Amino acid sequence: MEKIKYIIKQFIHLFFPLKKIKIVSIFSDKNVSKELIYPSELFKFPLIKDVFGTEYTEGKNYDIEVPEFYTFTVKNGRCIVGREEIFNKDGDVFGEINILKENEQVGKFKSKLKNRKVLKGNICYLETKNSQNYNYCHFILETLPRLQIISQSTIKPDFYILPTQQDFHHEFYTLCGIDPKKILSFKLGTVIEAENLITTTLINNWDYINYKNLRTTKKLWLPSWLNLFYQKHFNFVDVKVDKLTFISREKAQVRHLSNEDEIIDIIKKRGFEVYYLEDLSVLDKAKLFYSSKFIISIHGAGLANLVYCNSNNHILEILSIDFLDNTFRMLSTIFKIDYNFIVGEPILKEGFDVNTVDIYINPQQFEMSLTNLIDKIE
Repeated sequence: MEKIKYIIKQFIHLFFPLKKIKIVSIFSDKNVSKELIYPSELFKFPLIKDVFGTEYTEGKNYDIEVPEFYTFTVKNGRCIVGREEIFNKDGDVFGEINILKENEQVGKFKSKLKNRKVLKGNICYLETKNSQNYNYCHFILETLPRLQIISQSTIKPDFYILPTQQDFHHEFYTLCGIDPKKILSFKLGTVIEAENLITTTLINNWDYINYKNLRTTKKLWLPSWLNLFYQKHFNFVDVKVDKLTFISREKAQVRHLSNEDEIIDIIKKRGFEVYYLEDLSVLDKAKLFYSSKFIISIHGAGLANLVYCNSNNHILEILSIDFLDNTFRMLSTIFKIDYNFIVGEPILKEGFDVNTVDIYINPQQFEMSLTNLIDKIE
């Protein structure tokens, strides 16, 4: 019987082939209304030198155009929970809403969108590829700020479909004033069709870069309006900026400071306190970073909390000589933070790449750089 069903199915497909998803432009679809929120701008990445004045290839200055940011309202638009792609009512995918270099939905059968849940009203959909949703840094820099674009639009959502897998997701939404009753939750992979599906231009951007044995990605730009979102929702004007803060990654799974005890002995003599971000709520992290006059940290997602800082704050980031990631240099540029970095040596281990290995920092060089920076601040 199953064989007969299979033969019949193949026979039907022979004369009535299944339609495949093709890529279309969100700007030319007649069922999409768009609203320009932020115009294009030029992002200037400055020439970066380490604390000793050494220049690195990855730190060269460049200018790059940041795109325009729109809200899009798609009539009978569709999406797949846990992914960023948006489909029109015909089942074709919009090429502009995609974080990858190639759209993974193109060429797949439209029948995958057939079994869907239909929602009435204005539904704001801001999810991205599920691995991005889980990552604290990506969420802070690329997902959450899209709410700023939505807030400036004339169309207002009735409900939201947002990442909800992590506790910090819910903490952020509460702090940003989103009514939990307006956040809809669906199983990953659920196909949604909304009467009016609202989304925005993506903030995600990247290009390939090679670090020794690792081909990875680097961020190219951040929009200047990013600070507007965090200034609006995290305003600590009455908090004194005087803390000397060291962020430990001892509890992290990868990328530790191999001689952290030795470095902690040095900084404690200078009045620094040690903090473990894993033990703090979202609000406590925000207050800590805002109130820290000087922050020292090895490279890690926790430095995304620099979004709560400004020109009153100073940062010393510890990087591996084999992995000079530019994310937090870029973030500091947008938020006018005094950014500095020092490089250490990677502790090579089998099964770890240059982005995840532990780092050793020369204590004498570290103490010298710390003295110079503190003298400059004071």
